[in-house]
Amino acid sequence: MIEVDVVKAIESVPALKGNVYPLNAKEGCALPFCVYVSSGANEDDALDGWIGSYEASIEINVVHKTYTLMKELARLVVDQLKRMSIATVFIDENQPEIYEPEIHAYRKIINLKLIY
Repeated sequence: MIEVDVVKAIESVPALKGNVYPLNAKEGCALPFCVYVSSGANEDDALDGWIGSYEASIEINVVHKTYTLMKELARLVVDQLKRMSIATVFIDENQPEIYEPEIHAYRKIINLKLIY
């Protein structure tokens, strides 16, 4: 499963080791943390059938207590994702940065597309 490799890459950032969650973070978990949402995988097809590769899309949310720390942590996460060798990696950081008043934290959304 490609998600295992994505989590491994994100958790290679020391501040996020053990703090990467699918769909939602544990209630009350300490900052920083990361949440990912997978859209599943699609087979890449041509007119004569499957061409032997898959495409997966994953939304990654990096959450930290200050804007500066969130930006730095997101940069480290992106650096680790770019190092993944099991797939061709496409990263879209052109997403809104959000303040979450309920948890007093800042969120960076990163869209990841993998072809493997």
